[in-house]
Order: sequence, then structure tokens, then C-alpha cells
Amino acid sequence: MQARAPDKRALSLHEKLVLVVLGILAFFFLIESTMRIAGVIVAALQRPKETMQEGYRIMCIGESTTVFGEQDSYPCQLERILNAGKGGRKFTVINRGIPGADTTFILANFEKDLAVYRPEVVVAMIGINDRYPQEFRRFSPWARFMRTFKVARLGEWLWLSLNVRLQEMRMFLQLQWRQFFNGGSARMVFLSPSNCYAQDRNSVLTPSGIKKEEYLRLGELYFTQKKYSEAQGYLEKAIFFDPTDIQAYYALGKLLKQKVKLTQAKEVFKKIIELDPTQLAPYNELGGWAVDEGNYEEAISYFKKAIDLGAQDARVYIRLGWCYFARNEFQDAELTFKRNLALNPRDAEACGSLVAFYAAVGNRAALEEYSTRANEINLKRYNPLTRHNYQIMQAMLASRGIPLVCVQYPMRTISPLQMIFENKKDVVFVDNEWRFKNALLESGLHEYFIDMFAGDFGHCTPKGNRLLAESIAAVITKEIFP
Repeated sequence: MQARAPDKRALSLHEKLVLVVLGILAFFFLIESTMRIAGVIVAALQRPKETMQEGYRIMCIGESTTVFGEQDSYPCQLERILNAGKGGRKFTVINRGIPGADTTFILANFEKDLAVYRPEVVVAMIGINDRYPQEFRRFSPWARFMRTFKVARLGEWLWLSLNVRLQEMRMFLQLQWRQFFNGGSARMVFLSPSNCYAQDRNSVLTPSGIKKEEYLRLGELYFTQKKYSEAQGYLEKAIFFDPTDIQAYYALGKLLKQKVKLTQAKEVFKKIIELDPTQLAPYNELGGWAVDEGNYEEAISYFKKAIDLGAQDARVYIRLGWCYFARNEFQDAELTFKRNLALNPRDAEACGSLVAFYAAVGNRAALEEYSTRANEINLKRYNPLTRHNYQIMQAMLASRGIPLVCVQYPMRTISPLQMIFENKKDVVFVDNEWRFKNALLESGLHEYFIDMFAGDFGHCTPKGNRLLAESIAAVITKEIFP
């Protein structure tokens, strides 16, 4: 008797859904793995010769406070100090500081940097540029977790690109339609989506016949994708159709500043003031550039104008105070810093600027008083974006067995930085608070800082970078290479 084959049971709807979900997860896992492996291969091919040198590799990540100084930057001085130490170890220190970078930008390049440079130790002094956590707050913890995956970032980029193309095409078709029916003309003028505007503002495509804000929106979309040439083209089109569009001028000014086209950016911000003298932001931007050029009198006029218009931003007062200090007008500087703290009593930088001021003028009693107050403020708040990105970096390093050296900025207390990490395994900290405060009390501000852009500290002189390098070297040789 022939054996009867078992009946094939049909899958239930629940089981089918489970299989579909598992299939989707497996598909995305395959893509994520492929992208990560490809990234490692590309990074290996791009590996510079300096990483092939003998000795331990230390990678320093950060922004302008890390990269500036060339051979006198703190990473270069750190390499010299470590190689001059006892024990015969050889070190190569890699400077991966990027001017203007925030922790999100640093994190976006972090995995590639690890693959390219293969460090045994990572030194991080980061976070000062994380000024705007609004973008961070828009995302839930789950969304922020998903954005750590390459697949999610690729999907976001594809969605933005598709959105841009759809808006371009919709605008293109609308313009063609309006041209065709304009003034009774039956002639169709074909325009490409990349050139959908007329050369004459008074021609068929007048401001009244087109939604000008669409050009602005496209420019801003391209800006978010870091496609600066396309963004600039659309923003200029928006201004072409409406030469009084202040929002478009703002966006264009930010873009030119990002591209380091400062002369053009200045003209854009001056144009905003010409259009509306009550706008606050242009005065702050122009004042900042005047400070960079050493023109303190002009900078003071811009900052005072912003304050006269009602500005209460702590950074405007801080910049104004340090301008007075640079001109040796110490009484005006002190009054400006105190007025700032009265307006912004919970602002750490407002309080920190007074700390640095009293250190610079040698007033230890006032320095200690305001240091206590500044430290209390700092303990109550730390930028959530900085905390989040630091924790992701720590997890990436922990999975590779690479120690993380967290360096606190000069003049600031170490405690808030330590509170970022719940698990402090393979994390060591470098405290630069009183090392710098005592140095300023003894020798003055200009011995150690070129400027005071952060309120209580700034870009270091070679001597200031030497202090940083010595602090970091002492911790590395004690905690990591004893």
C-alpha cells in the first residue's frame, strides 16, 4: 500500500505577514551589510601613506580648535611630546579637525575615518558648534536610532532627491502652461527644468505670474543636500523675480558663508540691512567678520546697533564685550558682560565670559566666584545633540576595542562631559579648566588665545595649544600607555 503524502497546510495570514516582515528585514540587512563592507573596501583603497608608518596611531577629531595652527596645532605638538617621552614608543597623530564642523558632521564621517586611519586611540574635543538642537528635537529616539543606519540615510537622500525632481517638474509644467497662454500667444517656448525662468523680469514670467517661493524652497532643499551650486542657482532665481525677498537673501548669505565666499556674503547681508534696517541677524554676521579682520571699531558699531534694535542673544553681548577688551576698554567690557548675564542668567557662555574676563585681568576672587556659578549652570544642561553623538561614537569605538579620550575645552569644568557617559569603560577624560585659568591669571589672555569666539575660550595660540597637548599627553601616557 502506497504511503499517503502529508497534507500541505496553507499559511495563515499572520504567518504570511511574519514572513513578509522577515523578508524585508533580511533585504535591508543585506543592503546595510553590503554598503558597510563596500565602505571599508573603499576606505582601505583610499588609506593614506601616513597610516602605514610604524608606531601607534592616534586620531584627533574636532573642529577649528583642533585643526588650526598647522605645525603648532595641538595634534602636531601632541605627536612631538609623545615621541619625546620615555619608553621608546613611536606615535603618529592624525589631525582630523574640520573647520566649522558640528558633531553630526563629524559623526557622519567617523566610520570612514576609522577605516582609513585605523587608529589605536581616538582623541575628541567636540561640541562647541552644536548650537541648534532644534533639528535633533524633531526626531524621536527611535528615528535618531534609525538614522545611524546607512540604509536609512540613503533612503532619506533618495526621498529628498525625488522631492526636488518632482517639484522641479511641476514648476516646469506650470511655467510652460503660463507661457503658452500668456498674452494670447500660441507659441510654446520650451524650457528645461534647470533653466525655467526668463531673462527679462518683465517678460512672460513676471513675479505676479509665478510662485516665487518655489524657487526659494528648491534652493533650501538643495542646500540641505549640500548641493551648493544648484542651491545658489535657485536662490538667485528667487531674488531675480523678487529683489525684496529678505528670506531668499538670508538663505543665499548663509550659503555663501558656507562656501567661504565671504566678500559676496557680506554684500548680501548689507543688502538685507538696506531692505530692512530693523533686521538683527545681519548686524551680528557683519560684526563677526569685522572682528575677524581686527576692525573692532566697526564691529562695535554693528553689535551696538543689534542691541539697540532689541537683541538679547548672549553671543552678541559676548562679542561686544571682547571687542571692548581688545581696545583695552576694560570697564565697558565688564559692564557689557554683566549686562549680558543679567539678561541671560542661565546661559553658561554669558557667565563663562565673565570668568575669562576676570582671569585675563588677574582678579582671582571674582574668577573663583563666577567659576562656581558657571559650573553650576553647566551641570544643569548639556546640549542633547552633543550627548547623543558622543554616545554613538563611544559605541562604535567600544565595538572595535578603541579607547576614547574626551578632552574638555579650555576653561570649562570636566563634570558635564563626564556625565554624558553612563558606561565609562575605555573612556578617559582630560580636564583643562584650572590649568588654563591659572595660566591666564599669570600671563594674560593673549598669551594663550587668539580670540574668544566661545565666550570663555577661543582658538589657541601656539602656547595655548602646547598646554592642551601636554594635558592630553599626560593622560594618554598614564591611562592608555603606562
